[in-house]
Amino acid sequence: MTKETMIDIVRDYFDGEGFRYEYNAEGGFIRSGFGVKGPLDKVDMFCDFKSHGYLVYAICPLHCKQEHLPELIRYLTMANYALVAGNFEVDVSDGEVRFKFWVPTEGL
Repeated sequence: MTKETMIDIVRDYFDGEGFRYEYNAEGGFIRSGFGVKGPLDKVDMFCDFKSHGYLVYAICPLHCKQEHLPELIRYLTMANYALVAGNFEVDVSDGEVRFKFWVPTEGL
């Protein structure tokens, strides 16, 4: 499956569901987001298309303070332990937390 085909499929799905999103043709990525109940309020989503699939990032609008990073890293390590698909990541430079998963399309 080509990168363009993957992008078209995701865009068609988003359009069919009435999702708002931005498509960056030059960069070949889609940016969107969704509201959630609770203190997060919203989560940003980013689809990064590659040759044999695409990465989806769900990025929380929270940033961990540097003094709490060791605790957060330990917690996310435990949270990642039994996950079958995807993983939590933390950017240690600014404390950004996100969830990433890979959608393979090879052979489709």
